Amino acid sequence: MPAFPSIAHVAITVTDLDRSTRWYIALFGAQPVLDEDETTGGFHHTVFEPIRREVGAS
Repeated sequence: MPAFPSIAHVAITVTDLDRSTRWYIALFGAQPVLDEDETTGGFHHTVFEPIRREVGAS
């Protein structure tokens, strides 16, 4: 199988930050590694450490 480039960053817009953060904590089984307001553009960043696994691995 040809190599698939790794994904380094995914940005998702949500309508309910608190609810979405709780959902991603449950999904990933981990707390965010960064949770802060971005000062120049009016955004909030909640960042999770990526789970590293190979496609097709069991």
